[in-house]
Amino acid sequence: MEEDIILFLQSKSSIFLDILCFIYSYLISWIGAILVFIIIVFFVNRKFGLFFGFGFICTLIINYAIKVIINRPRPYETYPQIINKLQTIGKSFPSGHAVSCTFIVLTLLTLVYKISNRFKRGSIYIKVFSCLIGIIMIAFTAFTRMYLGQHYLTDIVAGILLSSFMFLLFYCIWNLKLKNLSNKSYK
Repeated sequence: MEEDIILFLQSKSSIFLDILCFIYSYLISWIGAILVFIIIVFFVNRKFGLFFGFGFICTLIINYAIKVIINRPRPYETYPQIINKLQTIGKSFPSGHAVSCTFIVLTLLTLVYKISNRFKRGSIYIKVFSCLIGIIMIAFTAFTRMYLGQHYLTDIVAGILLSSFMFLLFYCIWNLKLKNLSNKSYK
């Protein structure tokens, strides 16, 4: 069933889509995450960037451990009719690109929400627009990973769920850390 989704997407193949998906895959991988976190560290909030960079690395380590344990072959390895449009290494479950994209999107949405709260006018529009962009990025990541023959839909969903859980865990730790710091400053 999942292979049918991949085959359907690949039936719409074009050079333009190949190039677009190839470029997007590199931008949303760990390369894109490093760029985002460097920008956050140097231009937004150093401690926030370092803390969430650490959270991202922990999430990637857990993702890799799950890949080793589950050991699910990539779709093109199981189904010869699926075209491998991008040379990769490793196993399929969960999708590392879905993990990266989701963590990046959630981190950026957190920053947008905190920054947009400073503005009374237009704050809701900024938040809604940012959420829509984030949803589009995650959906396009799902599309590209299947179109390129790298992942099944369940791999992508698992990556999104893992990354969301880990982001929320680190966000809660970050907020507890801030509360502890503010409580100590009043004593």
